[in-house]
Amino acid sequence: MVSNNWSVLRFWNVAILKDRDEVLETILAAIECRLDRLIETHELRFTAAGGYGETNL
Repeated sequence: MVSNNWSVLRFWNVAILKDRDEVLETILAAIECRLDRLIETHELRFTAAGGYGETNL
């Protein structure tokens, strides 16, 4: 997916059910390019596509 310019953001189902506000904030941060390009923790995995965080002025 990343090779096709898709960023991938993965959560555990339990996080979505129990920590909805935090999950939504993380999704918003990804949309606004506020996340690091690669995050791998027990609770979250994010792999950015090429061009993530770059701005076209």
